[in-house]
Amino acid sequence: MRKLLLSAALIVVSSAAAFAETIEIQMLNVNEAGDKMVFSQELIRAELGDVIKFVPTDKSHNACLLYTSDAADE
Repeated sequence: MRKLLLSAALIVVSSAAAFAETIEIQMLNVNEAGDKMVFSQELIRAELGDVIKFVPTDKSHNACLLYTSDAADE
């Protein structure tokens, strides 16, 4: 009985990964509204196990730090 329960649990866990989705979000320099340094989607609805992949659309797309707190110096 224990082996049957363990096998059933293994099937359920492994099947969840089969339904996982890869969500690609484009990193845009400018969107259609003229907003700068934005993502292609404002809201992402992801389920447990989904993979979110951020894809740069331009080689010049980068990240920069605009603000640091005083605690960062410590």
